[in-house]
Amino acid sequence: MKFTCAKKSFRRTAHLLLFSAVLVISCARGTFFRPADLDFSRKVIRSAYEAATRPRPIVACWVLRTNTPDGLARSSAISRGWGKSCDYMEFVDDATPGIEVDWVEKYEDISAKSYRAWAFMYHKYMNTSQSSAVSVDFVLKADMDTHIIWEEALRYLSRFDSALPHYIGRQLVDPRDGPFVAGTAVILSNEALRIFQETTRTGLGACSRKYFASHKQAEDVALAHCLKEVGIYPQNTRDASGAERFMVLNSHEMYSEGDPLPRWYMKRSLNTKKGSGCCSDEAIAFHYVSAAELAEKIPVFKDGEWSWASRDYH
Repeated sequence: MKFTCAKKSFRRTAHLLLFSAVLVISCARGTFFRPADLDFSRKVIRSAYEAATRPRPIVACWVLRTNTPDGLARSSAISRGWGKSCDYMEFVDDATPGIEVDWVEKYEDISAKSYRAWAFMYHKYMNTSQSSAVSVDFVLKADMDTHIIWEEALRYLSRFDSALPHYIGRQLVDPRDGPFVAGTAVILSNEALRIFQETTRTGLGACSRKYFASHKQAEDVALAHCLKEVGIYPQNTRDASGAERFMVLNSHEMYSEGDPLPRWYMKRSLNTKKGSGCCSDEAIAFHYVSAAELAEKIPVFKDGEWSWASRDYH
C-alpha cells in the first residue's frame, strides 16, 4: 500500500515538474504554452476499425435541470431528441429521488449540485455493491443547452476501454488551473467515476465536498482538480486533422464571418480556428443551443460545415 501511494506521489510530482519545465521553456522562447505539449492521458485507445468490431458501449446520461419554464422546456426537448438515445437518462434537480440535497437551486451552487449528481449516478448505475445498480460503461453529463450527436458519441466511445480511467470531452486549458474538460459535455468511464467516488469518501483535498463547492459555477474546473489529484487527465479528443469533436459554442458562431471568437475561447483552446478546420466531421457536441434548435432541429455536416436542419432532413 505504501509503495502504491509512493508511486502515485512520484507520478504527480513528475507531472508537475514537466509542466513547469515546458512553461519556462515556452516563456523563454516567447511562445504561448498550450497543453497539447503535455498529454498525460496517454492511455491506449482502439483504432476506428477495432472499435467497429466491439459491442456498443452502454451509456447513462444526466443533465442538471432547473425547474424554470425554460429549463422544463429544454429537458422536454432533450427527452424527445438526443436524450432518448441514452440507455438511461436522468434530469437532476433537488426533487430527484435518491439524491443527497445539500445545495441551493441557483447558478452559483452548480458545483455543489454537480458533486452530488456524480455520486448519485455512480450509486445508481455503477456501484456493484448495490443490487439495484445497473452496469454501464460510461456516464455522460451535458448542459441544458448542449446537443449530443449520438451516433458519433457511440462510435467514439467504442474506442475506449471503460475499465480504464478515461476523462473525455472538450479539453481546454486555464492559465492558472491547467487542463480541464469543459462542462458542455463531460464523459467519465466506469473506472474514472469509481476512482472519483472512492476518493470523495475521504473528504480531503480537491475531492472534498467543501473544496468542490467552493468553485461556485465552475463545476468543470472543480472536477478536473479532483481527478488531477488522483492522476486522471483529460483525453485529447481532437481528430486526426486537429479539428475538435466537442464544441463549446454553437455552429453559428464557429462558421460566421462576423465577430471573432470570444477572448476566453482563444485563450483556453487548443484549436483556435474558425470556419474550415475548426470542427471535426465526427463532431459529438455543440453548446449554446437554443430551445427551438433542441426541439426542432439536428446538426448536419454539409459542404465542409456544420449547420442546423429540420429533424426530417435526409
